[in-house]
Amino acid sequence: MENYKIDLSGNFKDNQEEKTKRGIFHSPAFRFFIFCFILLFCFFSTTIILSQGTMKNIPSLAFWEGSFRYITGWDKVLSGQKQDRINILLLGMGGQGHDGEYLTDTIILVSYKPSLNSFAIFSIPRDLYVPIKGAGWQKINYAYAFGEMKKGKGGELASQTIEDVFDIPVHYWGAIDFKNFVDLIDWLGGVLINVEEGFVDSQFPGENYTYRTVVFEPGEQLMDGQRVLEYVRSRHGTNGQASDFARAKRQQQVILAIKEKLKQVDILKPAQIWYFYNFFVSKIKTNLSISDALSLSKMISKSPLEARFKTFVLSDENFLYPSKSSKGEYILLPKGGSFGEISQFIKNIFTNEPFASLDKD
Repeated sequence: MENYKIDLSGNFKDNQEEKTKRGIFHSPAFRFFIFCFILLFCFFSTTIILSQGTMKNIPSLAFWEGSFRYITGWDKVLSGQKQDRINILLLGMGGQGHDGEYLTDTIILVSYKPSLNSFAIFSIPRDLYVPIKGAGWQKINYAYAFGEMKKGKGGELASQTIEDVFDIPVHYWGAIDFKNFVDLIDWLGGVLINVEEGFVDSQFPGENYTYRTVVFEPGEQLMDGQRVLEYVRSRHGTNGQASDFARAKRQQQVILAIKEKLKQVDILKPAQIWYFYNFFVSKIKTNLSISDALSLSKMISKSPLEARFKTFVLSDENFLYPSKSSKGEYILLPKGGSFGEISQFIKNIFTNEPFASLDKD
């Protein structure tokens, strides 16, 4: 009877169950979990206090930074890193309250080559006509929407479509809607944009299916989130800005401006890390983990080489030509009838032409 005891109610209880519970609470795994929980609680509590400006003279938080790196896997090896090329698909969409909320009107493939600290930014037009698994031939901006409607796997299907069409791996993807894009720019304090050619767009989308006019004067200017959104969405502007291709070039310009601004933000500063974590997990759809994002940012920021870049917009001025689908829709098709030439160009994009410098002296 040593495995049982009687409580005051007269019911038998299993002492072995009690021992098991004690074993769980005293196990190394449980104690490690508690340690991590306390560590993170203390870290983020310190973050909140410091962000409110109540403790400004505390010395370096090297201990907390080291603990955070350990718990998140800061130094992990990224997909594509061993092959010296990491491909990231960036997707932008209207989001809730917009027509075709999951149609990705912004599709950009960013490739990073760690050994050279070099970037290639490749814009893909939304009207490119491609085969999408399960949906047949469609405009490429439909891939994410179709994946979301079927299984909530928009990013996965969009990535698979890019892989199938261009025969390249997509290691990571990230999707953001208009509202959260505006929030991101505002968190950064705006970005500095040099408008090379001023333009007027009198057909910019307004409320309740109306139009309004947006005007951009030439010159360098600090833009907040809403202004940047107008800059990257406009596609009916004067002065050569009335096309998706012109819009794609402005989108690339903004990506580089965001990259420059991010260089001024230390993610591990207490005032920034909590916002970064919250924004990352709640406002961006992505297959990047926190540790992936931190490892990538560390890899880029710690490179001894000056960052270099090249940009390319896939358009009817190079590999594509305009056509009509069987439904009469405007579409873009590859010259020569296949995507082979485009595929080879993307694969060799780091050796095709000289790079430009991304960093300013």
